[in-house]
Amino acid sequence: MSPECSSGTARSTDAPTPVNMDGQALLETYAKMMIPMFPFIPIPSHMSVEELRRERPFLYLNISMITSPNPARQQELSNTIKKYLADRIIMRGERSLDLLQGLLVHLTWFISVSRLHQTNFSGPIDGPAPNSNLPPKQPTQGTAQLDAFLHLAMAQTISLGLNQDPSSTKTMNQPIAYLSQVDLHRDRTPSRTMEDRRTYLGCYYTMMMLSVCAKDMESFRFTKYTDECCKILDESPELPSDRYLVQLVRTVHLAENINHTITVDEAVEYSMLITLGNAKAILSFHYDTLEMLLYHSSLSREISDTDYGNYPVTRLDILYRCLEATKSFFHHLYTLPAVYFRFLPFTISSQFGQAVVTLSRLTLYQSENGAWDTTYVKNTIEFDQTVDTLGQKLDEARALLEQDQSSSTEPPEIFKRLATRIKMMKDMHRRRQDAQEKTAQSQAVEHPCDMNYMFNMPADFFITDADFFDFAESFYAAGVM
Repeated sequence: MSPECSSGTARSTDAPTPVNMDGQALLETYAKMMIPMFPFIPIPSHMSVEELRRERPFLYLNISMITSPNPARQQELSNTIKKYLADRIIMRGERSLDLLQGLLVHLTWFISVSRLHQTNFSGPIDGPAPNSNLPPKQPTQGTAQLDAFLHLAMAQTISLGLNQDPSSTKTMNQPIAYLSQVDLHRDRTPSRTMEDRRTYLGCYYTMMMLSVCAKDMESFRFTKYTDECCKILDESPELPSDRYLVQLVRTVHLAENINHTITVDEAVEYSMLITLGNAKAILSFHYDTLEMLLYHSSLSREISDTDYGNYPVTRLDILYRCLEATKSFFHHLYTLPAVYFRFLPFTISSQFGQAVVTLSRLTLYQSENGAWDTTYVKNTIEFDQTVDTLGQKLDEARALLEQDQSSSTEPPEIFKRLATRIKMMKDMHRRRQDAQEKTAQSQAVEHPCDMNYMFNMPADFFITDADFFDFAESFYAAGVM
């Protein structure tokens, strides 16, 4: 790699060097365990640790953070990364492929990193009564900082011009565009490297997956240039993972179309495979997520029966299709070897949250004429057992980690965080079920509960304890806990 990135901006070379760490081992962990789940930022096999640190210092810093088995070290590196970003982007106004790639890695494994020590708190399940004091909030990263990193990544992509053809002048104002045409000595044949295209597609994939499954946010759109990048990588792949990468992007493009087409007022009829080991399972549950997005409108009370024509046939058919897609999602997710669950990226965990919410709604859905058989749902896929399987996978992953004598005695953050979320999801489902049963017994409920908090906020199961406390407080306010 040259000392200049494709945008013409110089690369930084003075990032802090992680110490007391086997850099080569961390790089191998990234290549073997993490790139298969996010193939957009591969590291060339011939590149040494020192070369990566010198040529991509910020990317190296983030890889060191997400692959470190030591939570205390992750916390230290996270603080260093935030200071580095503030200096480079806010104070100096820098833009570089290194900054963008590091930001994408940081975002993708946002939930896996320990940043600040948490107060031990088992959550509201065994916690205080509604009017008692909750544990004090900790200054942890939450949705606000996640939003900040998302928009920094988008800004870097746009500033580098990676989201459009390099010869385009549409983002320039008219005087600058005119003057650029007058400059006859200017190189009018700018190129776009395969690395540029992978990074841009990685940004599109990340933004769209989080927008569909976690946060309703306006971000990139699939354009002619996006399609061009996909075609080039598909027709002339440099790496075995390039065609797999394209399939992920095209899948999330379908999700984008579904997300912007289907509304609660519409019912839509729904009219590629890859064999790179575990990539097949990963692609499969991406397709399952698409089907859930297609069919989840059948769970909405805002859709009138006339929108479906013959309700007992059409709506039930869509509900069953949604159930099958949900069951298939968990099947494909859990076929991944346990070791991968320690490294789950946000783009996958957010899909898990979406699937859990869908399963809960299917399990508790009450049709007006009683045609939807919830007993059949429970016999097909049981809620608690399905959620508990994630805990079992995490236990298996933790056992494998404990066999590694070089790892920290303190488990990585994802084990603690997801264990709390699993417990909370089961409790939220049980409380809604209890409220539903009480309502069936008596139409007058003294303190009606708005359980849509759970159904509208799946991503919050996977962020931080600070967000969890906010989430719990909203339930207390509604009289749920």
